[in-house]
Amino acid sequence: MRVTSLAEGAALSADIDTYLRGIVAIDSYQVVLPVDGRYIYTMAELKRYTYADVAIRNGTKGQPIWMVYKDVVYDFTSYKDEHPGGYDTLMEGAGIDATSAFDDAGHSSDAYKQLEPYKIGVIVDEEKKYDANGKKIKKQKVVAVQPEKQNTSRSCMNLITCGLIG
Repeated sequence: MRVTSLAEGAALSADIDTYLRGIVAIDSYQVVLPVDGRYIYTMAELKRYTYADVAIRNGTKGQPIWMVYKDVVYDFTSYKDEHPGGYDTLMEGAGIDATSAFDDAGHSSDAYKQLEPYKIGVIVDEEKKYDANGKKIKKQKVVAVQPEKQNTSRSCMNLITCGLIG
């Protein structure tokens, strides 16, 4: 099928997205847009990164601009001059988990959709902060239980009892 407009491409993308998610267990795939405008989908596992990997890519000293939104890693280096809030606003989230800042900024539903082309990976399972539905994972508190203290002091009653028996 040849796609002749952006609207047709979006409709086709949604159809293929639904189809692929129904038949494969992998949540992610790449979209390749050749010059002639055809959409070609290929299966690809997303690369896994740690927060330390993201932190060094904070846009300084020639580093790319990476940030995390709900445990997904995005590379916004090519978007730095296009961001409606400006370069400085984009840089506030560089190298960190920018989920709260992104949500608090009042972005439109279109802004959330525009994230997809910049997705490059996900956070490793050990460092995830969100579940598969995008809900914040509540950390369980681990409380150390103190062992019971043995009574090393003797009460008056113990002294009297021991004195009478012994």
